[in-house]
Amino acid sequence: MGKTFLKPVMWGTLLAALVWLALSVLAVLVPREPIRTHLEEAFASGSLTDDDHSPADRVRGVSQFNDCVILSTAYLRSPSAFEDVASALWPIYIKNQNTICGELHKAVTTGLAPDQMTRYHRYLFGQRGLVAALLQFFSLDTVRSVLLLLNHAMAAAILLLGLVALRAPAKFETAAKTRGIAARVRVPAPILILIGGMLLCFYSLMYFGQSVAHGPADLLLTMFIFYLATRDLYSPPVSSDRIGILCTLAFIGGLTAMFELLSGGLPMSVAAMLAFYGLQAFQVQSPRPVTWQERVFPALQGIGAFMIGFVLLVALKIGGAIAVFGGEVLDDFNNQLLYRLGAEDATPRTRLTVQAFRAALHQTVPLFWGSKMLAGAALLGAAICLLLGSLRIVRGRPSAAALAGYGMLILSILAVPVWYAVFAQHTVRHAWFMGRLMVWPIIGCLLVGYLAFRSAPDPREQIRSVG
Repeated sequence: MGKTFLKPVMWGTLLAALVWLALSVLAVLVPREPIRTHLEEAFASGSLTDDDHSPADRVRGVSQFNDCVILSTAYLRSPSAFEDVASALWPIYIKNQNTICGELHKAVTTGLAPDQMTRYHRYLFGQRGLVAALLQFFSLDTVRSVLLLLNHAMAAAILLLGLVALRAPAKFETAAKTRGIAARVRVPAPILILIGGMLLCFYSLMYFGQSVAHGPADLLLTMFIFYLATRDLYSPPVSSDRIGILCTLAFIGGLTAMFELLSGGLPMSVAAMLAFYGLQAFQVQSPRPVTWQERVFPALQGIGAFMIGFVLLVALKIGGAIAVFGGEVLDDFNNQLLYRLGAEDATPRTRLTVQAFRAALHQTVPLFWGSKMLAGAALLGAAICLLLGSLRIVRGRPSAAALAGYGMLILSILAVPVWYAVFAQHTVRHAWFMGRLMVWPIIGCLLVGYLAFRSAPDPREQIRSVG
């Protein structure tokens, strides 16, 4: 257990911690003047405004609040670089009295006094190091354009991978002749086309992909999906492939913690892992019957590795901040966590949860080009696919491995709704970006329908079974 699980997980987590430390130090050490110049230009050109929320903005979306938070953490400094590494600075924000973007504008023009700034302990803010480095050389508009291009390119790469793999089976006469990236695809090609297309069209990348707060997390997610699609997640337990996968999953879990602002990176990543483990569980690659434990246990290991990396990075950040600033850091973290969970909300829990789902569904509509009809058709179609597909799978007397895979797909679909329910208050307040997570449950339902009604198994899987 120690050699095959804990050791690679610890190595992956350590690597993620080093990346976070490097980004934090980078954010503190790079010169401020280029950042100030580019931020001044952004305010002068209208790329940034003093208003946190601009409902009429069809270019950057309805809110720049989180972007101004990240830009503030990248720009603001204190006399102590050590303290700045431990926790970022941001302007003191009082709802209905000032705006983060307005305070950032003031910071780059006249400056902010020490009593106008405070520490933001709750997040790792990997974005601040990335943005601080990019703003040394590029304008804010250029940084946004690069993020937008990369996010669309990575989603398109998932779709293209599926298109390339569509033509591959005819060339796979024997396992020994498989070559190229298509040979590494571990799930049916139409599934990748579906995922890539949905992310391109209905994940609001136009608004969030260019965001300096959300863009890095979105890019990490699409890269993670590409990785999962090209790895044999059920490689032998003691093989170098399995060890490498566990190390990578822990590393990506740490990176997710680094860029996560409770904006969906965590539930979407867990949902993606459940889906790809479930998809591969359907494709049995063994001459003998496979037990459900042989499919569930590797999935638990993989998701466990990811979550350990995530939790340890958060613990490292909070622990470091406590060591520097004292116990009030933990109090602030706990209070905010309880607030996001809705534990301190006066609204009854059931009503708050209903409000969360209504708010998220309301924000799902803009994902489908603003069309209520298209959004409703997508939701209804997904529900029908799930119902009919589930009936067909269950009535088909699936093997233990297939049944385990089906169960993981159902959990993948439920990951986002469960997140909405657990973080009910957060979902209500931030539905403008939480609603787009509904894309994944739609994808998951369509995956169940595809697996249930596909006419024949993937020829490559037959080759692997024979090989």
